[in-house]
Amino acid sequence: MSSVISLLDADSSSDELRAVRAINQTAGLIAANLELDALVQTVVDIAVELTGAQFGAFFYNVIGEDGEALNLYSLSGAERSAFSSYPHPRATPVFEPTFKGTSVVRSDDITADPRYGQWAPHYGMPSGHLSVRSYLAVPVKSRSGDVIGGLFFGHGEPGRFSDWHERVAAGISQHAAVGIDNAQLYERAKAEIVRRESTEVRLRDTQRRLSAVLDNASVSIFLMNEMQHCIYMNLAAERLTGFTLAEVLGRPLHDVIHHTRPDGSPFPLHECAIDRAFPENANTQGEEVFVHKSGRFYPVAFTASPVHDEEAKVVGTIIEVRDITDEKKVEEARELLMREVDHRARNVMAVVQSLVRLTKADDLQVYKTVLSGRISAIARAHTSLANRHWEDGCLRDVVQDELTAMCPREQISYEGPPVYLAPTQVQPLSMLVHELATNANKYGACSHPAGRVSVTWTLGGGQVHLIWRETGGAGLAQPQREGFGTLLIASLAEQLKAEVTKSWNQSGLTCEVVFPV
Repeated sequence: MSSVISLLDADSSSDELRAVRAINQTAGLIAANLELDALVQTVVDIAVELTGAQFGAFFYNVIGEDGEALNLYSLSGAERSAFSSYPHPRATPVFEPTFKGTSVVRSDDITADPRYGQWAPHYGMPSGHLSVRSYLAVPVKSRSGDVIGGLFFGHGEPGRFSDWHERVAAGISQHAAVGIDNAQLYERAKAEIVRRESTEVRLRDTQRRLSAVLDNASVSIFLMNEMQHCIYMNLAAERLTGFTLAEVLGRPLHDVIHHTRPDGSPFPLHECAIDRAFPENANTQGEEVFVHKSGRFYPVAFTASPVHDEEAKVVGTIIEVRDITDEKKVEEARELLMREVDHRARNVMAVVQSLVRLTKADDLQVYKTVLSGRISAIARAHTSLANRHWEDGCLRDVVQDELTAMCPREQISYEGPPVYLAPTQVQPLSMLVHELATNANKYGACSHPAGRVSVTWTLGGGQVHLIWRETGGAGLAQPQREGFGTLLIASLAEQLKAEVTKSWNQSGLTCEVVFPV
């Protein structure tokens, strides 16, 4: 402020020039301050200095419960307590031109002004108020024309304010209005920045939580905008497709991972069920084949739904996808298994029918026993296959099952390396061992307390060499004629593509079976 006074003292060639210089100098000081409280205080301090007022105040235009009023904002030349005990100025005849922004009010003696003292309850200056004779009040109006408030100056002596003081005060009020507008914009901008920063913090926190949820999800999630361009995919989707989000961002997802059928032919977008979920087919579900970044094809199951904004306008599509390659393999394996089971069941029924037709015995009980044993052998073969999921059979299991079914455990032994049989070999081999065990039980080693049956096998050259050896029995001579059991063994050997050699001696039967693995 001292610089303003110095400038005025340096050149007093004309009141107009001095007023312009003072106002311009004041404008610079006002423009340099964007803090509203400090700015208004600077305006009042400078204006009091330039007008020579005893005190000055800026009253801010507010609307209270009792109507319009001017609220004290900043004060210079007097203590705030000098005003705090009095009611706020109202639109009395003296204050109304300033309050309404219609004109400047300057009076050499306000107490002699006809507008003074016309308003209850004080009808003039309140008792104890600062003495005011010279009075100057200038409205402060914003760029929009709204009255922000008013600058009020007073002096205890009459005739203290001149035309020059009025022009200076009016010029200061114009710059003050600009400064206040700017300061208010600055305050609002700061408040908006704080609000946005707070919102951004909340959004970042929400985004972190959402990202944690989505990136830990096992299902792949894609988000498309209204142009069906990909704007988000979670980690599961990146693993599924082989692409990163950066590689597909802003591109049609169809063009990236769904553009070609497995046969290599193009897949038009208009035929895509996923795309048809936009804009209105909610919860569209189905199966498709995607193309991995590596070029391989893989089946997926998907659910696609449109995304709506607050006004129910469709703004995109959300797609959930999961790889069903393993499910497809299980389904194909199940279908293959069911076909195999059906085939095996038909074969079993055919074999049973043949056994029933060909099994011969004069005694009905013998007939039932023989037939039941053979059918049981078939059942055990199928149980062995079922236990191994119909994939293969184990030679040790086959030998063990048939031996223990027909011979006492203490009279049998078996030993050999691990050998796995094709499913088609299990049934004929089971029945072959069953026939040998049945004969050993009825006529051979197991029919004598001292008899023993041992089964050993070796593996080499792609063939199994199995030896059935009976010892300690009564001994049997080679049969003179071939019975049904012998014919059955020959038939089973043919199914196994096996060579079967039998020999009889005093110790019992020795049978060698050689078949390919």
